Amino acid sequence: MNLAEWLERIIVTPDDVLSKSDVIIAIGCTLDKAGTRPSPQSAAIALKAQQLYEAGWAPNVLFVGKGYNKPMPTTEAWAMCDLVNLPKSVVTLEEASYTTRMNTIAIAAIMQANGWRSAIVVAQQLHARRVRLAIRRACPGRQIVVVKAWSPYGNSSKWFLNHFWTFLIWDTLALIYSKLRGWA
Repeated sequence: MNLAEWLERIIVTPDDVLSKSDVIIAIGCTLDKAGTRPSPQSAAIALKAQQLYEAGWAPNVLFVGKGYNKPMPTTEAWAMCDLVNLPKSVVTLEEASYTTRMNTIAIAAIMQANGWRSAIVVAQQLHARRVRLAIRRACPGRQIVVVKAWSPYGNSSKWFLNHFWTFLIWDTLALIYSKLRGWA
């Protein structure tokens, strides 16, 4: 095990204990370099969401994320949904948010609108700690479980997701900023 793998295993937060929920929420983690398919990170998240749905953990799946504050060929939400094989009747897409904070605000509104009181949130391994803090702040009184979708680094359209070290630095800075702003 190299230094990066060892450090990743130490700093990644453990998964919450799964419990039956109203919805499984897959938070996008960028697109591929062409901007047309999910990145390896988003693909792992989508596949984990499908696995949880098929295991009966929740009757609904919400794919979240625009991905960028600029026009792209597709959105993270659509790319993740298109990758998996789920009944369209159980899928909801949120395709406007492009930051973790915006994701959690949109999720809170969608949960409220659908009467969902509980959720299993699937996030990339290093992103999970910030997602957990932000989603619980945005959704007080709701039962929120966060689990990781382990994925490799690289082949992403965002440079800071292409290596463990750049992702770690970026996400740590984003976590500190989110805490200072009161978002996490």
